[in-house]
Amino acid sequence: MNIKHDKQAILEQGEQILRKQGYHNTGINQILKECKIPKGSFYNFFKSKEEFGLEVLKLYGDNNLAMMSQFLESPEESPLQRLKSFYEGFYQVSQAEGYKYGCLVNNFTLEIGGQNETLRQMLDKQYNRFLTMVIDCLKEAQMQGEVRTDYTADELGEYIHGHFMGVLNRLKSSKDSRAFDIFYAITFDFLTKQ
Repeated sequence: MNIKHDKQAILEQGEQILRKQGYHNTGINQILKECKIPKGSFYNFFKSKEEFGLEVLKLYGDNNLAMMSQFLESPEESPLQRLKSFYEGFYQVSQAEGYKYGCLVNNFTLEIGGQNETLRQMLDKQYNRFLTMVIDCLKEAQMQGEVRTDYTADELGEYIHGHFMGVLNRLKSSKDSRAFDIFYAITFDFLTKQ
């Protein structure tokens, strides 16, 4: 009997595996077993583990952008409140997962960002897609007088979102909300100081 395997389903399952275990701790055989596919089917879709990782990162990036847009482009809230809601929402996901998994782009960057140029470029591309949404919201907040203007929205976005990625890492080791609470209080105090 011929079983048709779904590339999208393999990528979605792969995303969960890679978020839980990381790139280096995940072998092709585990992917095959958990996705219930033969090796030949895997290699029909992906030339290598690296290509699989690239496609998982793109899927994660697309899904993350859709989630971010629900927060950062919501017409019901002011731009500043949208930023607050976004970071609170992302934190709540991390908390619900027991602070174990964090952001796949952040995890991959720490694990392999400097070792594999192809993956590094994809990581940078995905991070910049996320950052652009934050910056666009900050620009709106500046135009509405909600956020300080002595720094550009680009500078504020790099500063804030980079700090948040660090907070996600800290949450994994501390397993409590303190790092987020400090980030949130200081960030939004800093943003609104003129």
